Amino acid sequence: MPKGNRKKAGGKSGGRGRGGDADEELHHSDTISITSSLDERSVCDGSVCGDQDVDESSQAEHFEEKVCMAMDGALDKSATTRTNSLLALCTAFSKEYVPEFVESRRMTLSDTVEKSLKKGKSVEVAAAADLAVLICLQLADVSGVELVYSELRHTLATLVADNAQPAAARAKCCLALGAICYLSNAEPTEVHANMSLLESLVFSSARQDGGAGPAAAAVSPPLATAALQAWTLMVTDVSHNALLKVAESQLPRLTALLESPDVELRIAAGEAIVALYELLWSLRQLATDSTKTRKKSDRKQQRCVFRDILHTFEDDEYPNDQVKFGREVLLIDTWSKKRLYDFLASVLRSGTNTHLKQNELVRAALGLGAPLVSAGSQVPRLSKLDRMYQLNEATKCRQQARGKYRDKRTAIFD
Repeated sequence: MPKGNRKKAGGKSGGRGRGGDADEELHHSDTISITSSLDERSVCDGSVCGDQDVDESSQAEHFEEKVCMAMDGALDKSATTRTNSLLALCTAFSKEYVPEFVESRRMTLSDTVEKSLKKGKSVEVAAAADLAVLICLQLADVSGVELVYSELRHTLATLVADNAQPAAARAKCCLALGAICYLSNAEPTEVHANMSLLESLVFSSARQDGGAGPAAAAVSPPLATAALQAWTLMVTDVSHNALLKVAESQLPRLTALLESPDVELRIAAGEAIVALYELLWSLRQLATDSTKTRKKSDRKQQRCVFRDILHTFEDDEYPNDQVKFGREVLLIDTWSKKRLYDFLASVLRSGTNTHLKQNELVRAALGLGAPLVSAGSQVPRLSKLDRMYQLNEATKCRQQARGKYRDKRTAIFD
């Protein structure tokens, strides 16, 4: 009777359903486990462990295996598995700097991102856009970033311009397009084309010619904010003559955004204006804004940012922030550098200090120079055979040393 029950419970329809769920849960646990493996690596850092060099090499191999598993999961048929795998890759590349590993798999990663951007839904597209930026930040050679930009630029631009896509996914694509274009040192014509595309989102709800023209279709404030942040990032790298033309054409429209009901869009507009050196009087009014229709927290945040902007115009005082990491200090003394650092910190999150120490591309963008050489980085990585040999020798020596006092009675005379 019990056998019959077990056989009946495992029928064809029930077995297939459970098997699919089990496979999906297995993929999910494999991809998410990268985060735990990263935490285990961070715990061992700075601690005294036996055979430290061997242990670090083993952890590096374990990390790479987990990343390869996530890369395989990013091509799975299940949308949930693909999304979780992409998020796991984002976590891995934000916390660890592994340029050689990413460079050797650049084409595979870029192809994976492109496929997810084309056929994924909102969450998957957003994760793929974040991963595209992190791949570029991992590449030490600018030529590699240029290849990623040439491969993904058309897809990202298409998603940005597609009104049928969810606003959250389009916002991520805006940031990715702006960041990759900035990091790749793209041609001026492509930079202006990308800026024009983003301008169509930022100013889509604004009226032309001071209100005489028709209003375009409205864009959600988070999408407009992301487009403006990406636009500001690219405008900091245009030539002087081009910057003057952009300021002349866009400053009035940016000034109009200062009256937006969304606090994030107002702040993004203020940061864009200070990069272009906008009108002082409009900023003075916003710096002392006390409109009761706005939340107290929004007014406080807005006043704080615009006071700093006003100090730049009135007293020629620029940001003077310091970011300490390891033995170095990053001095943020311009608004352009502040905008770049804020963007990198939003992408890298808890791994920002790691990339500031090791990532040559990030250090070059922020003017930090070549990475400092530490004593631990000079130790060459051993092969698996050499590590096994060292472990066996260490075990043998330890057993011989302890064997002298095992099962042997020694007489002690006074």
